[in-house]
Amino acid sequence: MYQRQTCRTFFALFAALASVCPYADAAPFASGNIAVYRIGTGASAPTSASTAVFIDEYTSGGTLVQSIALPTAASAGINPLTASGSASSEGLLSRSADGRFLVLSGYAAAPGVASIAGTSATATPRVAGLIDATGAIDTSTALTDFSTANNARSATSLDGTQVWVAGAAGGLRYAALGASTSTQLSTTLTNLRQLEIFAGQLYVGTSSGTAVRIGAVGTGAPTVAGQTISNLPGIPASGSPYAFALVHLGTSVAGLNTLYVADDALGVLKYSFNGSAWTASGTASGKYRGLIASTSGDTVTLFMSIDGELDTLTDSSGFNGALGATPTKIASAATNTFMRGIAFAPVNPVVAAPHASLSTPLDFGSINLGASSTPQAITLSNDGSADLHVSAITPSGDFQVSSETCSAAPIAASTTCTINIQFSPTVAGARSGSLSITSDSSPAALAQTLSGTGVALVQYPHAVLSAPVDFGSITVGNSSAVQTVSVSNDGAADLHITSVNVIGDFATSADTCSGASVAANSTCSFGIVFTPSAAGVRSGSVAIGSDSNPAASAASLSGTGFVPPSPVIAGLPDAFSGVIGDPTDYTFGTYARGLVFTISEAADNTPCSDLVLAVSSSNPVVVPASGLSIENCVSNPADLLHGISALHIDPAAEGYADITVTATDSGNRTTSMVLHYAASSVWSAPGVAATIWPIGDADASAAQPLGQGYTLVGGDENQVLRIYSRYFSGPPLAGTDVTPFLGLTGTPDDYEVDIEATAQDPLNTNRIYWSGSHGNSKKGNRKPNRERIFATDLSGVGAATTIAVTGYYEHLRDDLVAWDHANLHGLGADYLGLAASSYTDASGSHGIVPKSIDGFNIEGMSFSPDGSTTWLGFRAPLLPASGPAANADTTNPRVRALLVPTTNFAALASGSAGHTSGQALFGAPILLDLGGLGVREIKCNSYGCLIAAGPFDGTDDMGALYTWSGKSTDAPVRRTANLVGLNVEGIVELPNHVLTDNDALELVSDEGSRNFYDPTLPPDGDDGAAKALPYDNWKKFRIDQVLLGQPDVIFHTGFDGN
Repeated sequence: MYQRQTCRTFFALFAALASVCPYADAAPFASGNIAVYRIGTGASAPTSASTAVFIDEYTSGGTLVQSIALPTAASAGINPLTASGSASSEGLLSRSADGRFLVLSGYAAAPGVASIAGTSATATPRVAGLIDATGAIDTSTALTDFSTANNARSATSLDGTQVWVAGAAGGLRYAALGASTSTQLSTTLTNLRQLEIFAGQLYVGTSSGTAVRIGAVGTGAPTVAGQTISNLPGIPASGSPYAFALVHLGTSVAGLNTLYVADDALGVLKYSFNGSAWTASGTASGKYRGLIASTSGDTVTLFMSIDGELDTLTDSSGFNGALGATPTKIASAATNTFMRGIAFAPVNPVVAAPHASLSTPLDFGSINLGASSTPQAITLSNDGSADLHVSAITPSGDFQVSSETCSAAPIAASTTCTINIQFSPTVAGARSGSLSITSDSSPAALAQTLSGTGVALVQYPHAVLSAPVDFGSITVGNSSAVQTVSVSNDGAADLHITSVNVIGDFATSADTCSGASVAANSTCSFGIVFTPSAAGVRSGSVAIGSDSNPAASAASLSGTGFVPPSPVIAGLPDAFSGVIGDPTDYTFGTYARGLVFTISEAADNTPCSDLVLAVSSSNPVVVPASGLSIENCVSNPADLLHGISALHIDPAAEGYADITVTATDSGNRTTSMVLHYAASSVWSAPGVAATIWPIGDADASAAQPLGQGYTLVGGDENQVLRIYSRYFSGPPLAGTDVTPFLGLTGTPDDYEVDIEATAQDPLNTNRIYWSGSHGNSKKGNRKPNRERIFATDLSGVGAATTIAVTGYYEHLRDDLVAWDHANLHGLGADYLGLAASSYTDASGSHGIVPKSIDGFNIEGMSFSPDGSTTWLGFRAPLLPASGPAANADTTNPRVRALLVPTTNFAALASGSAGHTSGQALFGAPILLDLGGLGVREIKCNSYGCLIAAGPFDGTDDMGALYTWSGKSTDAPVRRTANLVGLNVEGIVELPNHVLTDNDALELVSDEGSRNFYDPTLPPDGDDGAAKALPYDNWKKFRIDQVLLGQPDVIFHTGFDGN
């Protein structure tokens, strides 16, 4: 290190003469003071020749403390460090990232070398200097490849073991301390100014070029070539910046978020970071090249330098606040000297050290001679800043360490350990001692006082009861087995026991202790019985009356009162329904298995078969006692306490009844479960050969056969596809809700596809297609979720069939309207009037209702007999027998039903066509004469088709069946099947032959508007409607077997509405 030299200023009167007072040893820097890079001795005006450099230390108020001269001549390991006397861009000063060093740059030349900045670095190396907190100087780093023939301006360091340097030529460079050559890190820019490291990141300033003014160098503090200097985002690439400072203010944006820049053209500039870019936050007047900043909360104190003065200002505007303060001069440069860069004074690092302390002294009280006290703890705390290492723990006197956690491992800063001490008196009377700790704490030795009193042993008896007793779980009111408690006399005299006293749900039994005299080192015993009086944890204790000294402690007693549970009934639904006299009824019909439920009994091991089961009705008119039966519980052979039973209900009248099932075990504990039952009348229809009543949904509208005697049914009120028996009334065997897979929008209240049609793929019978109605609501509101077609794949067979959605399409309605409007069918634009039929206003809240003659409502769907296309059958609109829909009037009424062929339906519904509109392809529309009725269902086999026709509105009992060849040139033929009383919306299956008069067809009727259970209300309508009932199992629809019948000669073809 270079011999430290200083010019101290002791009196403010002589401040201006500081540069010429005698040299003396430098004093350590004071934390918080400001270091200024000064050019010149004051003897004459500096020139472009090499000039002496000084570091002046000022207080934050501007008082000069000392001046440290940089070496001006070479000596062993020391290089001179001078600067150009006239180059104002030189002399930029920084403090190392760890705060320990001032870092500066200059020339390895004695004062007086002409035009020093123009010299070659090979001949005149450029020096990077360090000054530590004591004032010691290191100028050993003299670089022969740094800023040759140009200004050396700035240097910085992380920790004094390396330097980064920058100047007017050669770019940014890195070197180890003491090196003579350096590595060029970046070629982005080569004319650079201030270097700084903030939060581990290297930054540099420049006024060269048009891309960078304040830039980050690579990532972190790089040491290898190839780095890019990137302008901070948002910082203008203009102006003349020198020194800068980054700080953190506020809480809204993490990290360094405020930047101050000294610009010798624009003043002090403030920028704020919003998380992605820096934005201007005001300017303070003045032209500066040096700048540093310190923070206190959200207040920033700035110090700035420029040639002849040192200024300060305070910015209290906080993060993103506008800088508006005015600088104040606090010091001036002496004549013929210049102030260049500034930095905060270096500081010595805080050396971490441990520091040990002990908790308060211990007094153990009185302890018998020959006995040992209960251990007491002393806490050893490390309130230092480094790990504490304990090398010895030494007690003295009658005190011993019973255990400790202090010596096995270092004790981290701000943590504690424990030393447990016992007192074992050897002499009667007061006893004292100490606990000494030896460690690497300062001071190393630490002690705490210990005290206690030894008591001479007197011959006393001493009773000890055996360990606490826990009786476990005992049924409330029952008594446990006897548990034994012993009393030991470990004293030196006879123990006299006068009584045994019990508290709680406990009693003594076989007591050999009360009234007994127990010799030293002998025992007696008694029994305890637990009889819980209530459920839950029960606690008590047992104690003895005796002359024990000290008195014997009571022994705790505990147990749990247990109330056996009643039998458990599970598996009965909360509600059910049936039809009076239905031979296929689930609970009482010819082949009824009843409502099967499970019973569990574990309280007193009553076998399931021994339980007493009973059933009753709250309304014997609807369900009389004679209509109720319950099967005995049948046990599981492997588990006699669990079994099954079945409930049978045979209603006698229409209405409601609560059915209560009760199970009673041998302990007379009972469990009841209530089933809400509803009974409906037969509702026979004259044309029906047989009827079943599936429950769980009232709005069935589409069905497909599954094989093994099962049917898959969809409804228009939800998206649950249910599997039912084809032969018996009752609940579904399984159900799959496909709602989550259809891309429905809005709230759950809007999730209604209004399923109305289904078709089986003729080439893949495990794929079933489904269609919503695509119509508006009954108020004319548009319902986008109804505009869905989708595909499902089946796996498994019968009741075990599983259903998976494979895709959907949501633009079929829009495609139909666009196809009709664009005259892609060749009949004329809007010939079918589909735009008018599906109309809603711009808000989607007013439009054409679907169940009107000119409405829009798809209710049928089938593949053509040859499987080449898919027909969409419309309930509405009906169309004129001739001419476009717009020409319909009283003389040309709407009397024809509409079928629209879709030629790529499978691709649409499976999702492979995508989800953008305009994907559907259509064939020539087909107008059918169905006697003025619309299509409610269409199903085809390879021989032809069956059409269930019905009114476009809600009129019941007017439907008819039509057979049709499937050829557009052939007219449908009405059959004599009697559909009175039915509301046909689905056909389960067609036989695989040409339909004959005697074919019995399974027809599905939507019963959502039917009043089944309240004879005081109309049979149809909103009051009592099945779809609005509170329990799904009260909702039902019907599947009827209806004979097709002969062609109906009364109805002629060519119906024209008359």
